Amino acid sequence: MYSEKPLFTKLIMSGLTTMLTLVSACCNGFVIAVVARFKSLRTVPNILLSNHALADLVNVIICVPLYMMYTVLEASWFRGKTLAIMTSFFDRVYIAINLTSLLAMIVNIFLAISYDLKYKVWKSNRKALLCVFLIWLIGIVFVIVASIPLLNIDLGNAHVTEYRAVIYEQGKYFVAPFMAFFIISVAILGFLTTRAIKSRRKEWAEMNLSPLQAEVRLKRDIRACKTIAIIIATNFFAHVPAILFAVVDLENGSLVQSWLAFFAVYILNLSSALNPIIYYVRNSRLQSALRQFLKDPLGSRDLRENAVIMIKARTMSNNNGIVGTRDNRVEHACESELDLRGGLTRRNISNDQENEVIILSINKIPIEAWA
Repeated sequence: MYSEKPLFTKLIMSGLTTMLTLVSACCNGFVIAVVARFKSLRTVPNILLSNHALADLVNVIICVPLYMMYTVLEASWFRGKTLAIMTSFFDRVYIAINLTSLLAMIVNIFLAISYDLKYKVWKSNRKALLCVFLIWLIGIVFVIVASIPLLNIDLGNAHVTEYRAVIYEQGKYFVAPFMAFFIISVAILGFLTTRAIKSRRKEWAEMNLSPLQAEVRLKRDIRACKTIAIIIATNFFAHVPAILFAVVDLENGSLVQSWLAFFAVYILNLSSALNPIIYYVRNSRLQSALRQFLKDPLGSRDLRENAVIMIKARTMSNNNGIVGTRDNRVEHACESELDLRGGLTRRNISNDQENEVIILSINKIPIEAWA
């Protein structure tokens, strides 16, 4: 039977849940906002990343407040079959979209490493948005079909907590196969990505690329893989307390059971707040975009990573009109080659796009140069 918690327990649980909701909503909201705000950030990986942040944002805006309403505050009016199925439906949609979004990000990295330029030519923002639409459509349809058996549950006008206890038992048959599919898929993609990295390294050796070029490209790919691996590990360990709680048999309605159930769900939702933090820590470009967004949230100017470059130029060879230079900047180190005849500069930038070659017009860069 349903038993009410003490008032002090409700206050502590409500405070922790509210704090989690605010932090997670702000962090995920900023990820979506900076990608939408800056045109240069609207790339395929960032669109998929924003989709994952959107799933976490929906979770903390809809699922977490509903959970606090019927489990923490134990609202007496939160009763009936309809509300019970509705809350279960939203939870299942989040699980499906969250895991599927992670798989899409892993597949994107695997294809980028395996097919390199072929995949870069094929992929586009429109196709990435179509992928996001299909993730949500297929996820929602799948959950609707999987939730049909819940219609057979009928406890009358019982509290949603009692309904959820029965739904939780049936939910094991929904979550277990889905988690098994996700783990197997991640293991296969991880193995294939590792082989692709080794294959790419051999190709670079055959192309006679300099050690610096090969090292930077490999480092960039491995960093992206590690970021996704950290997010997957975070989500996996967030599910461990919920799994343990399902296995441990405790006295029904006890205060200990209430706290263990609360922390099991709380840690599960905690991953929604940790995911965007991982994005920012692992991506210096997002950090720069966030700083600029906070300064000018409603502006229209695109992301400026290297707005001002002060160059001290000294002549290395002027027989062919090429002057070697080294830039002194506050945030990023840069080496440039200035073509004095064509008015172009070839720059190897040390940031998120380390040592990628970019051609810029020298007229757009403020330069102070002397022999």
